[in-house]
Amino acid sequence: VYSADGRLLAFAGADAVTRVWDAQANSEVRGFRGHTDWVTSVAFTPDGKGVYSAGVDRAVRAFDLGRQEAAATAGHTQPVRCAAVSRDGKYLATGAEDRTVKVWELATGKEVATLTGATDTVNAVAFAADGTLVATGDDGRVRWWTLSPVREVRAAQTGRAFNLSVAPDGKRVAVVWTRRDEKTSGFEVFAGPDDPPVQVTEKGRDLSCALLSADATLGLTGGFDGVVRVWDLTTGEKVG
Repeated sequence: VYSADGRLLAFAGADAVTRVWDAQANSEVRGFRGHTDWVTSVAFTPDGKGVYSAGVDRAVRAFDLGRQEAAATAGHTQPVRCAAVSRDGKYLATGAEDRTVKVWELATGKEVATLTGATDTVNAVAFAADGTLVATGDDGRVRWWTLSPVREVRAAQTGRAFNLSVAPDGKRVAVVWTRRDEKTSGFEVFAGPDDPPVQVTEKGRDLSCALLSADATLGLTGGFDGVVRVWDLTTGEKVG
């Protein structure tokens, strides 16, 4: 995942190390240790000075690029699958195999909310521009929550979902899902609650990720076949 200014790139994986690279210099800036198992998700703070990581060890760790020490917190009872920082830098959201989404106040490190309702693993979380929290996962349902007050305000059924992408304007959310019984994968873009979603489906192809262009007119999908495709979201047609 890139920092907001596109200068830094953070990634992690099976070696339990969270690495930060300077994308322009193509060199490693820092390597953070602390997890004891796979790191499943990383997220930058809006100012690019902090990195949060989540892992199979059920821990969420906070790294400061200016210091070596790492703060850790635990609250989930099963491996953590995803993490996202709000656009104002106030909150961190994490989703896990325990079927919950937890919200943490970054200034204090305290858990401020536990969101329930998912009936299976939560694979992806993201924040919209208005601060609404979006989450989805193996139960095939996308849910939107407000945090003040904490309540679910919207839901939509897709397929088994494993990736979320928020457009740069923060107003559109793309969800990648699959329905293995139908051998179909989909890329679905949600805007306002009264706007019908834009959907692209691909038969016989397993998608793994998606991104939206800055103006949300184009969508990119990547699959386990190693192919990236470009879609015109105004027509639903493949253009690359």
